[in-house]
Amino acid sequence: MTGNTNTEASMAKSDKKLPSNNIEVILFIARSNVKTILRDEFKKFGITNFLIGDTAAQTSSHLAQHKNAPIIIDWENGQQDVVKILSQISRSGEITFRPVMLICINLSEVIVGTAAEYDVQRIHSGELTRQKISLHVESLLNDRLLPPGLKQGLQMAASSRQMGDWKQSLTTLRTLHDQYPENQRLTAELVENLIHLNNWADAAPIAKQLSDIEPGYPRALGLFGRVLMKQGRYPEAIEVFKRANILNPMNVDRLVNLAKSFLKIDKVTEARTQFDAALKLDDTSREASLGLGECALLDGDVNEALDFMRDVSSPRETASLFNSAAILSMRQGRYEIGKKLYQVAMRSVEEDAFLLSRLVYNLGIGYFRWQRDFDALECFEKAARLDPKYDDARANVAILAKKLKTSSKLVAAIPNEKNANSNNTATSQGDFTEKEFDEEVVSKSPARK
Repeated sequence: MTGNTNTEASMAKSDKKLPSNNIEVILFIARSNVKTILRDEFKKFGITNFLIGDTAAQTSSHLAQHKNAPIIIDWENGQQDVVKILSQISRSGEITFRPVMLICINLSEVIVGTAAEYDVQRIHSGELTRQKISLHVESLLNDRLLPPGLKQGLQMAASSRQMGDWKQSLTTLRTLHDQYPENQRLTAELVENLIHLNNWADAAPIAKQLSDIEPGYPRALGLFGRVLMKQGRYPEAIEVFKRANILNPMNVDRLVNLAKSFLKIDKVTEARTQFDAALKLDDTSREASLGLGECALLDGDVNEALDFMRDVSSPRETASLFNSAAILSMRQGRYEIGKKLYQVAMRSVEEDAFLLSRLVYNLGIGYFRWQRDFDALECFEKAARLDPKYDDARANVAILAKKLKTSSKLVAAIPNEKNANSNNTATSQGDFTEKEFDEEVVSKSPARK
């Protein structure tokens, strides 16, 4: 958002007023005098249909029912409620075509950061005179901030996403990005789309470039942080998320990602703090609840973990959480705990051969770390039987069978023995690395389709 915020000086007054065309305007205003002034000024433009949101819940309902209505939001409603409303607009993609204005008494770094996070292009701070409001109202109604072609394209992309067609959305955004390469909102939408489609290779350089160009844009930092997480660069991701949180500490998804990054480097206390903060902002956040469940698992409190997960997780999600906790436990040398966690995870997906094979494979790696090579071999053989196309499991069978000087029926069936024999000992990180249950892995399960 850097350099894009409208001020009174940058708004040119047009020569004629706009016809109302039954335009409706949503007002989420805490100050009664400001509400009165706004209504009076809109009436001068022939607008008399006002949707008053006295609470965040009422305003949210207005947004859902009136997709194109301009909205003016008063920061004096409180940061948490303001963020809830902006998040709703942003998630639906309406930020690209719904005119939004934020007003406040005193402009602060947090307000600027929040506006940047959600691509709010109009901010007014300080005294609200009728003359200034008139200029703002006209700008809001004309909505000249985006070139018509870009605005229409973003609307098309948002429509494709709402229909679940993220590939078509990507095609639209790529075309737009070729035409408007310097538009940060468009670039962020492109990165978001690439990440959704698991195209991390293309997302990574664009996200890095955007975060370098716009270090004060929290959304860019959040996207780059997600890329760093995917690359396993968790300490760097933590620092990026922290920088973004200074600008806007109210983003629930980013708090969850920060917490998950802490978990990956075994900082359970720090992770719990961030998950708690996310739940305080949104007590319906499933990711935060599941994260606290994982923290409880790592602390050895299975009963507490199940309390967090009972109402919010599916069997696959339960398996994913127990799998992640088991991986960390095994890496920390808490082998008995890790083994029990894997066993719980396997019971959760025992009807899903694909996911079960990944859990058995991970348990095999745990046994290998535990120096129980024969148990590890047995797990890799079982994983390969569950999924005959599981090349990593089959390769590990060959490696361990050779190391232990034993035979396995699976070794002879490996299609490319060159890969398996390229390692003389069972220490290859490429073959002996646990598999996380991220969306990319789970989506490959035949049971998911």
